[in-house]
This record gives sequence, C-alpha cells and structure tokens, in this order.
Amino acid sequence: MFFPNLKQGKLSKEDIILNSNLSNKEDILKDIISQLLKKLEDKNILKKENFKYEVYIKNRTLYLDLDSKILSSAKTPQEELLLIYSFVNSLLTPGGADNLVLLINGSTAEKVNFINISKSYKLNSNI
Repeated sequence: MFFPNLKQGKLSKEDIILNSNLSNKEDILKDIISQLLKKLEDKNILKKENFKYEVYIKNRTLYLDLDSKILSSAKTPQEELLLIYSFVNSLLTPGGADNLVLLINGSTAEKVNFINISKSYKLNSNI
C-alpha cells in the first residue's frame, strides 16, 4: 500500500497482509482501501470517520467512488495529489486493471479542491 509522507512530499510504501478468505477482486480491493483508510487516519491525514466508498472493475478500468470528505481533507495541491496517488498506486499495483477513474459521491467530478480529477490515472511510481 502507498500513503502520503507529507514531510518528504512523496509516497511511502508499506506491505500489507490481505484477509485470506477474500474470494473476488472487488473484495480484495475493498480490503486494500480499508487498510489504506486506517493508515491515513493513523497518520492524521484523514480524520477518524466512516467514509463511504465503492470500487469495481470494468474492461480493465478500475472505478473508485470516494466520499468527497476524503479528498477535501487535503490542504494543498501537493497533499491532494499524494492522497489521490495513494489510492491509485495502492489499487493498481496488484494488477488486474490498467487505469483508475475517480468518482466523487457517485458522479464524475472536475475537482474537489485543487486538482482536476476528471481524467483516468495510471500507476505512477515516481510520486
């Protein structure tokens, strides 16, 4: 999993252990998101809250529908970019999808705070 290291201005990487009784890709992706959200809360990047999210794959594109409160917690464009790519890299690294499309509260959106999120994202290990 990837998560923002705000002091260094880049993503940090940490191996995670997935629940062994997960049977399909969506359940695996939900487990990754759940662990990522907990890490973001532990690092005080997100407030401890029950965030709603959905994830599904269609034609090798992963769709991630996030609660707007997740991205609105970013205070700068760099923080928002790191937060976005923490999801992108964490979810695309295991394989099965080529790119990720962000939805906010069930709809496409241009931006939440700073960054235009209407495009699709590819894995980016340089962030």
